[in-house]
Amino acid sequence: MPDLATWGILAAFLGGLVSFFSPCTLPLVPGYLSVVTGGAVSETSNRLKALWLSFCFVLGFSVIFIALGASASLLGQWLMAYRQEANMVAGVLIVLTGLFMLGWWKRIFKADRYFGPSTAGISCNPKPCQLVL
Repeated sequence: MPDLATWGILAAFLGGLVSFFSPCTLPLVPGYLSVVTGGAVSETSNRLKALWLSFCFVLGFSVIFIALGASASLLGQWLMAYRQEANMVAGVLIVLTGLFMLGWWKRIFKADRYFGPSTAGISCNPKPCQLVL
């Protein structure tokens, strides 16, 4: 009977296979194959070229996603250091967004004198930078 790690590898492989045949990625396969192979793959030199280009493709994606993951991890660590402040800023932004959606933004800041009258609390004036509080 296979151990848990073997089942995990099998599940990851099947998940990748399912995502490969999804409607979002399947149309990209012909373009990818034409770029990597450069046309027909019949001779040994063309197969080696296709193998090299495939390796470069995978390496490029790996480097980008590793860099994105590392930067997201660093950002997460920085936010954890300032967790209380980030929670306060997020809470204020959520409350202000709610007030704007309710149309109370005009009442609180008397935005009519800056933007002119509008409907549903949304201004259509082309100069939104005039609102200076």
